[in-house]
Order: sequence, then C-alpha cells, then structure tokens
Amino acid sequence: GVLAAWGCARLVPAVAGRFGHDLSAPAALPLPQAALTVLGTGLLAVLAVLAPSVAASRVSPLQALRTATSEGSTVNGAGRTVLGVLCAAGAVLLARQQYASLPEPGDTAHDRFAALTLVVVSGGLAFLALIALGPLLVRPVLSALAVPLRRTGAAGRLAVAGVGGAPGRAASVSVVVALGVCLVGSTLTCLASLDAYERYRRTLEAPADFHLYAGEGGTLDRTLVADLAARPELADVTAFRTAEVADDGRSATVTDLDLTTVRSGTGLTARTGVLGRLGPAEVVVDAEHAHRLGVEAGDRVTLTSAGRPVRLTVAATLPGAGPHGANFFVTPADLTRLGAGPAPTLITADAAGDGAEGRARAHRAVTETLTGPERGDGRVVAEDAATRAGPDDDLRTMATTVVLLLCLTVLVAVAGVATTASLTVVERRRAFGLLRALGLGGAAVHRMVTLECALHGVLGGVLGLALGLPYAWLAVRAAEVSAPFTVPAGQLATVLAALVLVTAAAGTIPALRASRTPPTVAVARGD
Repeated sequence: GVLAAWGCARLVPAVAGRFGHDLSAPAALPLPQAALTVLGTGLLAVLAVLAPSVAASRVSPLQALRTATSEGSTVNGAGRTVLGVLCAAGAVLLARQQYASLPEPGDTAHDRFAALTLVVVSGGLAFLALIALGPLLVRPVLSALAVPLRRTGAAGRLAVAGVGGAPGRAASVSVVVALGVCLVGSTLTCLASLDAYERYRRTLEAPADFHLYAGEGGTLDRTLVADLAARPELADVTAFRTAEVADDGRSATVTDLDLTTVRSGTGLTARTGVLGRLGPAEVVVDAEHAHRLGVEAGDRVTLTSAGRPVRLTVAATLPGAGPHGANFFVTPADLTRLGAGPAPTLITADAAGDGAEGRARAHRAVTETLTGPERGDGRVVAEDAATRAGPDDDLRTMATTVVLLLCLTVLVAVAGVATTASLTVVERRRAFGLLRALGLGGAAVHRMVTLECALHGVLGGVLGLALGLPYAWLAVRAAEVSAPFTVPAGQLATVLAALVLVTAAAGTIPALRASRTPPTVAVARGD
C-alpha cells in the first residue's frame, strides 16, 4: 500500500502536466511516515484477530469429529454483549450532551471544532457497539427485510436461512458494509444540507437584481412600479412597504413582502412551518426574533405600532435572517393595521435576460426610468445587487473527491463479501450437494448464493443509514445551526441500490462454483 501510494504520487504530476496542471512530485519516499504506517497497519491487524485467535485456542480436539461448529457461545458471550451495551450507552450520552449544547441562532461563541469532535467520538462508540451487538441485530433486521425474498421460492427462503443461520459471520461482513454506507450517506446528507444553507445565504445577500428606495427614508411614487413593469428588460417587479414596530418592548422591522416572490422562492426554506402565501393575521418570523420570543409555527405573537397591538399567528419561522433585513413578514392588510402608509418604501426587480448582457440591458432600463424628466430630482436610489455567486467549484470538487474516497471503503467491504461467499461455498459443499440430490437445480443454487450476498449488502445498507442519518443531523446542527437538514433521498436510494447490485455481483463466482457441486458430494465421506 505504501509503495503504491508513493508510485501514484510520482505518476499523477506527470499525467496532470499533460492536461496543463502544474503539480510537484515528492522528492523521495518519506521513510519515517512509511515505517509508521506499516507498523501501525500490522498492529491493527494483530488486534483485529485477537478475539478469533482466542476462540480458536479454546476449540477442543473432539470438535474435529463434528460436521459443523456452533458459534453461539462465542458470538453471544456475556462479555461481548456487555461491551456493546457500554459502547452504546457512551455513544448515547455523548450525543445527548451534544444535542443539549447545540447553539441557538445568532450564537457566535459556539466552538464548532469541539462540537464536531464530540460527534465523531460518539459515532465511533456507536460503531463499536454495532460491531459488538451485530450478531444480536442480524436476525431481527433480517426477519423484517427478508419478507419479499421468502415469497420468491425455495432459493429465496434458503438464502434467508443461510444468512440467518450464521449471524456472527453475517454481522462481521454487514458491519463493514455498514461502515462504508454510514460514511458515504452521512457525507452526502451533510453536503446537501450545507448546500441548501449556502443557497439560502446567497438568496439573502441578493434577493433581487435591483432594489430601489427613497434616499432620505421616505416613500416611493406608486407610478414608478408601473413604469418599471412596462419595461421588457425587467421582470418580477415587486413593490412592498415596511414599518417599524415593537415586539416585547424592542424595535423590529415588519414588511408585506411576499416571500414566494423572492427569487421565485429559490433557496428560501422554513425552519418550522411552511413558506407560502400568508393568510389574514399570519406572520413569518426570522430566526433571531423567533428564538428571542420563544415561538415556532402555530404560536401567537403581538406586534405593537403607535400603541396599537396586533395579535398574529406564526405561519413559519426562517432558519436565519429575513430578506432585506426585515424581521416579520405579514399580509398588506395586516401591515396597514400596523399603521403603514399606502405608498411603497422599496421596489425590487430582476433582469429579464440571462447573463451579463441581460443584466446590462436591465441596468440601462432602470437608469432611463429614473432619469426621465418627471423623476430627475435624484431622490430615488437604485442599487444593483452583485451577481449571485455560483456554486463553489473548489468545494464541490473537494466534496466529490471525499465521497469517491469513501466509496473505496464500500469496495473493500464488497471484497469481504466475495471472500466470505467463497469460504461459505467451501464449508457448505456437502450441503449444496444434498440440495442438488433433493432436486434443487444448479440455477437455483446459483440464485441462492447470489441472494445471500445481496442480503449482506441490504443489511449493511440499512444499518449504515440508520446509524449515519442521525449523526449527519447532529453534525449539520453543530456546524451551522441555521442550515436546513436536507436528506438527498434520491442519492441515498441510488447508493443503496448500487450497493445491493455490487454485493450480488461479488458472489457471482462463488455462486457459480456452488451451482456446479455434484449431488454425489452429499454421500461422500470427505471433501
């Protein structure tokens, strides 16, 4: 492994140079790091086989005369169960502690690095618990997942029995698969959640291409909206009003901006409730004020303007700040009840055309409209929002690289499935011969072994997602509390389906060997 890595480090710069990328190759093999890597790998390998070696040393000579060995006493030992329960308890306590210390919106003193470290430690303990308690979990999970297979015929029922009959072996293989799925699934979920938050943040920074307001904090001429809307270079011309109100004794800004019109709703999400067109006496609250007032969707708030209280029902709360710095979003009728005048205070508009050329035409249209003979006093200020930042290509490239590297863990697990299937075929050769003698065809035997391998993938995928998604949620909340938790269901389903297909394909050669077992092996005295 070390030599292969060093060889790749020498080869990649030469290949990258042909594509115009200047990369430097390492001058020499770093011997201290290479030696530590080899020694560390050997130490881990020795530690990994301690438990099996102890179990092997306790095998009595009489067991050599038996046709099969029993693994129940070693797999379900009290020591292993106690260790698994202790690891699970430690994981739950750390996760609960981290959940209790999650930051609130606006908390800038939160130590993200320490929080994420505790999440990783808790996840490691949870995985150790899965390793220790895996044999106890295989049969219940298998019973729930294998219902469709039992209805596919003898091959399906025998495959379920084959995996459930050796829970220790099934757990050892499935847990490795679960590790890869857990890492890949949680990484994809965290990336999807942070990407959704990044879109939300970009929407707040530039909720429209242009916004116009009175230079001295006054109101705008209502005919300006019609003039701008008549220009074909502009689209989504929207006028709205703002007012200053008091909530719980503090000043805040309330507006009748329809959030569904902000960038056509792209990127805006709700933390509680659902963003949509508001009804009478409903309000959307930003994250800071929702936290300070202790409200969420369905609660009631009271806004006061000029001594006039207005009670409203919270329709939704935002994960962060609101567009244009507003704190509360209400209907035009409710804003009038709060004392706002009829004239708009802010007008927004988007460029009708795409690209820099469309934006330049829109800018000229705004300038021409404002510099007409009836509006030449310069009271109206038009700001051209910065072009919306596109996705960070470097971040996406890094994320793709990380996911691909994590997929190597899955491939290692698939290699373990293939190895386990090969050993199973050797150990159960007489059983396969007996099945053939009882009339089970070679194709059915092949299908049975293939389904067993696929079941390892299903078990690992389900256990991995069950472990990874909760920790992904905790990691997202610890990294950015305002980020909406987003589960990429399509990507996760693709990963799970590909995993099942790959693990099934890994058993192709062992299944072929099993299908060629002659019935005469069943009556042979030895293999």
